[in-house]
Amino acid sequence: MGQANPESLGGSSMDVDEIKYLYKEFQAILSQTPPAGAKEFYMNPQPVENYNATVDLLSRATGESWSRFAARPHEIGRYDFNLMGFRQLVGQLINRMHSKYFSEEPEPFSGGPGTVITQTTSVAQSQQIEVQIEMILQLDRFIGDKINDYDVGTKERTFLDRLRACVKSAKGYLDFVRLVVQTAKDCGIELSEIAAIFS
Repeated sequence: MGQANPESLGGSSMDVDEIKYLYKEFQAILSQTPPAGAKEFYMNPQPVENYNATVDLLSRATGESWSRFAARPHEIGRYDFNLMGFRQLVGQLINRMHSKYFSEEPEPFSGGPGTVITQTTSVAQSQQIEVQIEMILQLDRFIGDKINDYDVGTKERTFLDRLRACVKSAKGYLDFVRLVVQTAKDCGIELSEIAAIFS
């Protein structure tokens, strides 16, 4: 870790090493929290209770209250935490600690407060791309298996060849269905014939 702001951490009532440790611990908590798209609510109370206990440790180490950053359930006695809200809360606390005690260091997550949302979005986008690639590969294999059932020059073979050529541009299953219908229309294939080709 780089140098902390000596003026900010110079108070006699502060445990400097503990504050540095807690700063890294909050970053670890954020990195281990599932992205908002993974589940709508964070139902397991243990990680949230651990986070709140760490907020209490920070209050003791600094000699000031950080309780406004404690996570609270939506309803008393329940642990229904909106993941996006929880991630934003932890990110706000990390950014506040950075500006107060570690302003000489690079900003956490190589950006400002918006980086927490950007990281979540990036994870969701990566997962979506992986699903899209897998879908394209499955469809390409499926079409490839069917192509050999028809002779070159038949309308069915022409349909499958054209469909295979454009399947990589499909952005999802619905887009693929649109491509199937449009390609069939262009090749003079009826809906009943599509069913027979893909059976």
